[in-house]
Amino acid sequence: MREHEQTSIYLLLAVVASTFSAMLILVTAALSWELWIVPLIVIGCMILWWVHIRVEGVGLLYENLCAGLVLIEFFFFGVHREVLFEIPVLACILLFIFSLRDRKRLLYITVGLYILALFYHFLVLHTITSGMGVRELVRLVLGAAVTVGAFLIARYRLDRRKAARRRHENTLSELEEAGRQNAEFLSNVSHELRTPINMVIGISEVALGKELSPEIREDMQSIQMAGKRLSSQINNMLDYTEIVEGTLTAIKEEYMLTSVVNDVITMTAMQSSRGELEIVFDVEPQVPAVLIGDAEKISHVLKILLENSLKFTEEGGIYVHVGFRKEEYGINLLIDIYDTGIGMTTSQLTQMYDEFYQADSGSSRFAGGLGLGIPIARAFFMPWEVLFILKVKGSMGWRHTLRFRRK
Repeated sequence: MREHEQTSIYLLLAVVASTFSAMLILVTAALSWELWIVPLIVIGCMILWWVHIRVEGVGLLYENLCAGLVLIEFFFFGVHREVLFEIPVLACILLFIFSLRDRKRLLYITVGLYILALFYHFLVLHTITSGMGVRELVRLVLGAAVTVGAFLIARYRLDRRKAARRRHENTLSELEEAGRQNAEFLSNVSHELRTPINMVIGISEVALGKELSPEIREDMQSIQMAGKRLSSQINNMLDYTEIVEGTLTAIKEEYMLTSVVNDVITMTAMQSSRGELEIVFDVEPQVPAVLIGDAEKISHVLKILLENSLKFTEEGGIYVHVGFRKEEYGINLLIDIYDTGIGMTTSQLTQMYDEFYQADSGSSRFAGGLGLGIPIARAFFMPWEVLFILKVKGSMGWRHTLRFRRK
């Protein structure tokens, strides 16, 4: 988005410079001024457009080229006898244009060229003399006053905008610092909780390996399931802290897709206690057995999306399709997840990437979770150029689409 905005600004500068040049060429031809300036103006415009089209990342240099061409043309316009009283109008237009950019020195240069043009009229052209009429003198003083006022207003606007930007940057840094502090707090709490939760899970597994009565076995299985669910939430908090702190990294190594799918199927079978739901995994047989990527993160993302489907699907089923698309470098892995759940509204779709956002946030909500699943799933694959889409698909409820694309 920022690159698009910069391109639009550079295009505006090129259009302004070209329009100003075209008007100056017409004035030069109409008033029979020095015609040798016309080819120079045309060459300058051609250079500007060539740089705009062919050169990338010019930045400040391109702005200076546009401003330099316009200022030179402004001074050329101002040193002619016929336009003494029209110079302030053009100066005010330039001051307004330059005030749109944070380039205060251009304001000073414009005013300096205006003063220099007045001295040229006084010392060389002698259009400013002590014998000027009252009307001409009033027009001259009024033009100077308007130019000075435009300069002061432009500088005031520029200073206000810089002050507002500094306040915005300070607020943003404070928010980032608060986010880092929250992430550090969550990290400390998560590490403190991980040890006792792992002990609960381990003790329950040991107990389930012994001879137990059906009632006690069922209770131990419930304890184990609750411990694993809490452990999953702790892992999500740790992943979130890595995302906030910027320490999250994705590895690229060979992995077997069947292992990832089997891992996800096992998790789904353990969490899906509702027998009325039908869950179908469809893997195209042409998908290569060995791929390159971060198997752990891919598995985690699939688990997050499937958990959402399980939480919000009361009846019907879930369909997972794993396919691929051929590219020059190999393939793109495509994973689509459909379910017959409740779907999402338009307002919910606009907030689904917000941290800790819960579509059902009331005190009586039936779905658990911290609201970190989708933000974590999205952040996991940002370094990989992955297209991640979550949207409503007709009567099928949610649709999750992952596009894994090699850089």
